[in-house]
Amino acid sequence: MQDLDIIVHCVHLTKINSKLAIYHANKWKFSLILCQIHFMKNKVYIFLLILFTFSSFLGSAQKDTTETMGGVYLSLEDYKAGRLTYDIDCNMEKQKIKLYNFLAKPYFDVWYKGEKIRLQKDKVYGFKNCHDETFRFYDFMEYQLLEDRNICIYVQEQMVLADKSGKDAFSYFFSTSPNGPLKPLTNSNLKDAYPENRIFHKLINEKINSVNIADYDSLQKMFKVNTLYLESLKKK
Repeated sequence: MQDLDIIVHCVHLTKINSKLAIYHANKWKFSLILCQIHFMKNKVYIFLLILFTFSSFLGSAQKDTTETMGGVYLSLEDYKAGRLTYDIDCNMEKQKIKLYNFLAKPYFDVWYKGEKIRLQKDKVYGFKNCHDETFRFYDFMEYQLLEDRNICIYVQEQMVLADKSGKDAFSYFFSTSPNGPLKPLTNSNLKDAYPENRIFHKLINEKINSVNIADYDSLQKMFKVNTLYLESLKKK
């Protein structure tokens, strides 16, 4: 991934999940060294752009991007229609949802008008939080829906223990529809999901690997796998 693409990708992820953006920034060793490199090449305008974008990125990562409404999507139809139940005005009150992931419970609790309401994870589609992040339940766990296109892209934050200290890690998943089964985002799984699309298989072999499989296409404004999928449809 090119330096400028890394920056655009991080800024895009900041809009989705600030912790996810910081994770990728660290992963790609994103720093002002990039600015110095471009400056040494006398590309002053690029240097200024990178410096401005980097500053905006840090500010956005720390900023509370509270949207207006949060609530629960009781069904796929509700999600598609943007219809929330147990919705709250995030500017007026704090959203409270307890997921019980550590205990692997099949239910979760949401507080609405001072009352605790218990819902079964396999009976609802998901929820939207006050940071405008949408989560879908699957096998009693929640996955953040990053992109809803031909290929739906999800991410799940996980805790990894290393040297007796915890750190954040992110695993990517996909589905071929907003309510389809989730699978890890890998080359082989993508090919299995579209067995008849040989052109897509060829593009995956040529342009996707384990490092860039979750990359964001800043030009097309979608994840790279969706760009390649659309390209495969045009070449059929």
